[in-house]
Amino acid sequence: MLKRRGLAILAGSSLLLLGLEGLGAGKLTRAEVVGSIVGAKGNVLVDRQPVLPKEAIFAGDVISTGRASGAFVNLHGTTAILVENSELALSGPGNSPMMTLVKGAVVVRNSSSQAARVDVPGAYVLVRGDGTFPSICRIAAVNASAVVIADKGQAEIHGSGAPTIVPSGKTVRLEHGIPQAGGQQAGAVTGLIPTGQVQPGGQGVHRDLNVKDTVNWLDVVYTLPKGRVRIKLTDGSELLVGSGSQMTIKKHDAQTQQTQIELKAGSVRAIVQKITMPGGKFEATTPTAVIGVVGTTWFANANPKVTGVGSVDGDVTVSNLNPSVIGTVTLHSNQFTTVPFGLPPTPPITLGIGQLNTQTSRTEVEEGLHTGPPGVGTGTSAGGVTGAVTKASSGLGTAGAAGLGAAFGGVALGKLSSANNSTTAADNALLDAQSAINAATSAAIQAGTVSTETLTQLQNQKAQGCGCPSPDHPQ
Repeated sequence: MLKRRGLAILAGSSLLLLGLEGLGAGKLTRAEVVGSIVGAKGNVLVDRQPVLPKEAIFAGDVISTGRASGAFVNLHGTTAILVENSELALSGPGNSPMMTLVKGAVVVRNSSSQAARVDVPGAYVLVRGDGTFPSICRIAAVNASAVVIADKGQAEIHGSGAPTIVPSGKTVRLEHGIPQAGGQQAGAVTGLIPTGQVQPGGQGVHRDLNVKDTVNWLDVVYTLPKGRVRIKLTDGSELLVGSGSQMTIKKHDAQTQQTQIELKAGSVRAIVQKITMPGGKFEATTPTAVIGVVGTTWFANANPKVTGVGSVDGDVTVSNLNPSVIGTVTLHSNQFTTVPFGLPPTPPITLGIGQLNTQTSRTEVEEGLHTGPPGVGTGTSAGGVTGAVTKASSGLGTAGAAGLGAAFGGVALGKLSSANNSTTAADNALLDAQSAINAATSAAIQAGTVSTETLTQLQNQKAQGCGCPSPDHPQ
């Protein structure tokens, strides 16, 4: 290993010797060198040995990071940030970077039209640029689960069935290489009193929610008789779900501003970002009503027989769920209507300040608040070039994120979701699978992306004589 390290140092300094034999490494060729470690923080190992400055890396090497650690890797101009508690195996000589994400999370940035490949359980992900603008993709793996988030450009997943394209801003979850229904992220939990539950994709068993848990398309959110949940959607809108409620986010596309939620029972208050995109809409349905807004704060209370709808600020259109029931009303600020089963909305009435306060208090939960069982807290997250580090823990292992400091860009991971205990073996197996995929989701979401400032800082360091190769200009 020490002899290989000597070759690594020479290779990292661009002093490749193309005919060395008898050193325990066989004949060394340039094709075997797949890149170099641009920077590292904390406990970073290459083939179980501490990383060396400017170290070259070879096909077959395994890079691993410990707690609160991270590595910035250059692979033929493709950059990869490996976050804490992660393991990345390098494979295949050649100009197209090939990696296997054994566990944890990695951020891949590739400007080349020649794809970088990352293998995950049961599938592989291709990340390619267009030769001018880079694609940036976050990938995480926990056990048999994986999550792919395309931050810029697009990614292509090859697993079970036809290839899956992940457009910019979208998320796909995988289980044993199979894309999961409802895998696109709608938002995240930002407050709980005392707890809530979610049924992922509307199927299978329920699990408890924690602050920072992801909520995806088609997930069904439940609250206890005295419980409340606050959810922040990816476009900045917020849903505050009152006690004894059942709500599903059918769709939430921040880019097209297309949102649809379903309130089966209970109450919800929505703070909706203004709709500016052509064709954009924010629509909610209840057992009796259809509610449409273009950017306002409104609330609804629903049961199978009647729905009450009010506007706190802005205009809200309300009609019966049954399109054959004629009649639509438009509510202005401080107005309220009811929609009985099979009847049109009642004429709007004006609410007093006391009535508005009562409606607000039904759903109020502070951002970051969690009054659940001891040991379940909000945690913290950090990002940007400050590189703060948070701890990640789960019963199934960790898929964390490391603060790499100002030179590496910050990536962070909060506490991962935990599953309820089940009384049957089948339920336990399902819970384990769901916990794994939620852990991977959390890892991918909170892994930071490579920033322009990061690249500039690395290039400045090189210009000042540190000898560090920049991600886009390897030595």
